[in-house]
Order: sequence, then structure tokens, then C-alpha cells
Amino acid sequence: MASYLPCHYQQLASIRLTVLSSLDPTLDKYLAQTDILSRLFVALNDEVFAIREVAITLLGRLSARNPALVFSSLRKTLIQLLSELRQFSGETVEQEESAKLLGILIESSPQLIKPYVGPILNVLVPKLEHIDSQQSKLVPCTTPHQTSCFGTPLFFPA
Repeated sequence: MASYLPCHYQQLASIRLTVLSSLDPTLDKYLAQTDILSRLFVALNDEVFAIREVAITLLGRLSARNPALVFSSLRKTLIQLLSELRQFSGETVEQEESAKLLGILIESSPQLIKPYVGPILNVLVPKLEHIDSQQSKLVPCTTPHQTSCFGTPLFFPA
């Protein structure tokens, strides 16, 4: 029985990922309804990183249709991601995932991000100043997205 559970769980994860990935923009009118959104918010905390990636992208897209509901949840996610990036020292899998998710959130929901440019840069700039081979993986995950969606070109040293 114990050997069956991990396999079964992976199948469930792949089903969740497939379902979320198949929710294309033609369904946004229906997906932006309150009862559906509340079910989609659960995916933001999924154990599987790929599901969290798809969920942030999807909710960012839906924020244009129902900003009042979606922004509050994505704002909490933004604060959580910034806290995780600030908390962990060195490179950890969690920090790398947080950086990638922050990049996806910035790209998929620029209207939400604009007021938080300062706090985002306050977290990322120290990472740039103390960059070493360990943390170098974290910076490219976010800076290309930031430079394209904040409206003002930002230049980072090579």
C-alpha cells in the first residue's frame, strides 16, 4: 500500500497540472467568477512547483477580469514570496522557486506589481550586491521580467 501512494499522488499532481494548463483564455469569463476563483486560489499553495507556476500565470491573467478578488490573493502571494527571498540566505531550492514565481507574478500581473516596485527592488538589489555563484541563478529569474513590465528601462551590470 505504501508503494502505491506516492505513485497515485504523482498521478493526481499530473492531473491537476493538466487541468490547470488547459484553462485557456476563452474560459476566462467563467473562471473569473468568485466561486471558481476561490477554488483556483488553492493551487497557489500546491506542493508541486509546476502547479504553482501555472496557477500564478492563470490568476494573473484573470486579474484583468476580477481585480478586486484576484489582487488581494496575489498581493498575499507577493508578500509571501518576498519574505521567502529575504529569509533564506544562500541558494536554496525554496529561494530559487520563490524567485521564479516572483518573475511569473511580475510578468502576468503588472498592474498589481507597480505599487510594489520599491519593496521588490529592496529585496532583489541586495541579492545583486552580494552575488556569488550560488545566488547568480536567482537574479535572472526576476530581472528580465521587471525591466519589461515596469515601463522604465532598468539597467543591471553584466
